[in-house]
Amino acid sequence: MSISIHVLNSSGRLNAVQNDAKRIIRHTSQKVQKLLAIDNVDILVMEALYPEPLKNMGGIGGYSPSAHFVQITIDPDHKDVKKNLHTVLSQTIAHELCHVKRWEAGVMGKTLADNIVSEGLADYVVFTLTGNTSSVQKNAIFHVGQDTRLDFFLFNTTCRSIQILRLAN
Repeated sequence: MSISIHVLNSSGRLNAVQNDAKRIIRHTSQKVQKLLAIDNVDILVMEALYPEPLKNMGGIGGYSPSAHFVQITIDPDHKDVKKNLHTVLSQTIAHELCHVKRWEAGVMGKTLADNIVSEGLADYVVFTLTGNTSSVQKNAIFHVGQDTRLDFFLFNTTCRSIQILRLAN
């Protein structure tokens, strides 16, 4: 698996988390590789330009716009970023690498329903690797209150759609 990690840190503001972040990304990427054949990915780690959206996500966010690129943003001023680094960064990497695989397979969605499935699959990968049933991404994106019918729909859609992800391997 060829995954390259690039840290933008000329300001030095990520010094406190840079080495741990690289270690966690390598370790999590290896775990994801056992589930999904992922290759040729650049992972860019940088200070969050707009940290406000990361406030309720442990100070760490991710974005995967293509089959070969993941962007991780870290708010070094978040009060719990060091404490949450292992858990939140591991979940974020697993989640985003699932999106990378779907981009590679050409099945990344263009509709709301496709994106709901994609997010559900990514959270399923996080659950498979960590056992965590309330991933950071799910809480940030899919928090819909007490509508258990929607939660049931997302869960069932994810379970049915996991076959698509495995077939894409």
